[in-house]
Amino acid sequence: MQRRFYLTFFSFTLSVSTLFAQHTEYKHQLNLIDSLKVFIAKDLKLDIPADFYTKWTDSKDSMYLYVYAADAKHIAHGDTAHRSSWYYTNEDTAKAKVAQLKAKGYHTMLYRTAGTSAAELNRKLLSYPDEALAFIIIHEAVHNHIRNNEKYKGYPYVYEESLCDAVAILGMQTLVRQGRLLDAKSVSKHTRSLERCYAILNKANDKLDDTEHDALILQATNRRMMRYTRNANQFLKDRMRYEVNNAYLLRTQDYSLHYFELKKQLYHLSVTDVVKQVMKAHGPKN
Repeated sequence: MQRRFYLTFFSFTLSVSTLFAQHTEYKHQLNLIDSLKVFIAKDLKLDIPADFYTKWTDSKDSMYLYVYAADAKHIAHGDTAHRSSWYYTNEDTAKAKVAQLKAKGYHTMLYRTAGTSAAELNRKLLSYPDEALAFIIIHEAVHNHIRNNEKYKGYPYVYEESLCDAVAILGMQTLVRQGRLLDAKSVSKHTRSLERCYAILNKANDKLDDTEHDALILQATNRRMMRYTRNANQFLKDRMRYEVNNAYLLRTQDYSLHYFELKKQLYHLSVTDVVKQVMKAHGPKN
């Protein structure tokens, strides 16, 4: 009994020590997140849960892994009898799934991300520069605002990701104008890199929609994406620098396809008003 008590006490003490060490190591980043949460609630008027970016992930790795499959001739989901994407926490298992899908003739993408709508802290997330961290935090706040509100159930995912990015960019620019939290040059560079990528991807999507699968278009798009992300921050490299194929375009079109139109709307409307407009035009019909 006494031995069990000491083991429990030791485990608790170790856990507290680990959390304290993490807080000390990432003090600047955690303070930035706290300030961003105030901005998100008061300025952007988004509903976020009380535990939003307060808990640390239990994952051994800091990156979440998603495998995507697409038809080899069109920008369309592959293996539709099952699903279009798979989530993994183990790199080897994810790579095995990629190999299985490639053997069936699909285009594949093993996507790595440090941020999800679960809004948990991890080492990779906190390694990013301030502008990238702010982008991710605001992006995930929009996801939570939509998904935790019953009246927005069925909001189209292709509009959701684009909206998250548009709100994040405009939110960062607002903070710069207010002279708060972020460096103006870094935000400008982040925005320029992201929007160049989205313009390239949208152009590729338009071209491939008008023709059969064209390897030359994919190769040219790949070269342009590599060129325009060469000097981007590490977050944008982690998000955008993959081989461009139909699986890649299928995944990234959720970010790029409606980004520019939604950003334009956000100059005149609140986030909630834009969500309502999209729901009315493209949401589930009663």
